[in-house]
Amino acid sequence: AGLLLVAVYSKMCIDYANVWRTGISLWEHALATQEARPSWMRTGPTTHAVGEVGLQLSWADRNAEAEPMLERQLRMQQAEYLVQLAGGTGLAGGAADEELYDMGGYGPLALVYRMNGDPFKALATTERAIAKFEEARAAGKGEQKMRDLGLTLGARALALYLVHPELAMPEMVRALALSNGKNPVVLKLHEQLTDAYVRAGLDPSKPYPAQTPNPNGISLLGGAKTRASLLLPTAAGQPGAAGAAGEFGALEPAMATAAERDPVLAALLADPAVRHKLAE
Repeated sequence: AGLLLVAVYSKMCIDYANVWRTGISLWEHALATQEARPSWMRTGPTTHAVGEVGLQLSWADRNAEAEPMLERQLRMQQAEYLVQLAGGTGLAGGAADEELYDMGGYGPLALVYRMNGDPFKALATTERAIAKFEEARAAGKGEQKMRDLGLTLGARALALYLVHPELAMPEMVRALALSNGKNPVVLKLHEQLTDAYVRAGLDPSKPYPAQTPNPNGISLLGGAKTRASLLLPTAAGQPGAAGAAGEFGALEPAMATAAERDPVLAALLADPAVRHKLAE
């Protein structure tokens, strides 16, 4: 009996060693376990597990697979947000629950969109995150979200480099300031942008030379030129009607309202060619 028990535990150790081999296998196993729970348990996959799978895939340079997972994470967050509002918590009930202002998924998704060649989708996602930050600040939670805002602006800076490069480095400087120069992710994003300047034969400490912006996107790290529609919150900060590009691709934008609070967006919209692309 003792030998049988040892054999059983040995088999379990081997199985779990395979699960724990990589971050992807670990979180995919966790997500599969959550999804396999019986319906009577009234639980399901968590946004954290879904987001971790997306992050791990992105870190492994599997961004095409990471994109739908990170999109799923934001859809789940939005669904939970609406449930909380309907249940009398958060903004509707005056409790301002922390989950209502969760910005954690926006930055990674924006970075993945950019790496997948969709700078306008990346900009769209950062606009949503900024709108969420404005909600948090209005509820007295803004200070707690500065780290997430710094990552969001860093992601936006890289996307801006593909569309309006003269706006990119000033935005990255804002991101560094918000994170007090200590967020390792923002520091890495700054390093990527600096490398792009150097490869272009430019001095990162000087203003980007004047040029005609490319509304179809330019290559940052050898990625394809692309365009996508801009996703913006409505005037009330809530999603509008989905357009043909999908839930994260195009919504009816309240551009003028958003530009009033966002000087970078205002600068983008001042360019007729880019404005046309954003409105598609």
